[in-house]
Amino acid sequence: MKINAFEDKASPNVTTSANTANVKSKIFKFVCPDRMTYTLLTGATFLLKLFETTPTEFLAKTRIFIGVKIPSQETPIEIKEFSYAPFKNLTVAQQMDRDNQAALRIDIPQGKITIKEVEELWIEVISTLAISWSATDGSQIEFDMTPVPMG
Repeated sequence: MKINAFEDKASPNVTTSANTANVKSKIFKFVCPDRMTYTLLTGATFLLKLFETTPTEFLAKTRIFIGVKIPSQETPIEIKEFSYAPFKNLTVAQQMDRDNQAALRIDIPQGKITIKEVEELWIEVISTLAISWSATDGSQIEFDMTPVPMG
């Protein structure tokens, strides 16, 4: 199932937010629905384009973090950190081209991330710029997760 930060903004399970420049801060949150689990497998391809309002694209040196937050925690457990560099150098169309996707795959330690009902998958960044989620600025995050109903 594709999770798309821009297209799914109307969903109660997807939240986007502006980060604070130069501070590790959340730009995306997916809350796993009741009676479901979602799995993000290692090697998943991400589509990422991150822009400020000008619109200036985020720098290649921007750091991206994937983490899981459980209800008893205030902050997520960091699972993976990676660079924005391979995404910056490709347009959205180029990122969607299968020939370019090998460089955009995210290796997940332990092979996968599984979140259960009410747990959250967060994407955070450290960047000198603050993201804009305006339709005209073009920021996008998209990736596949596998949903499984809980028995």
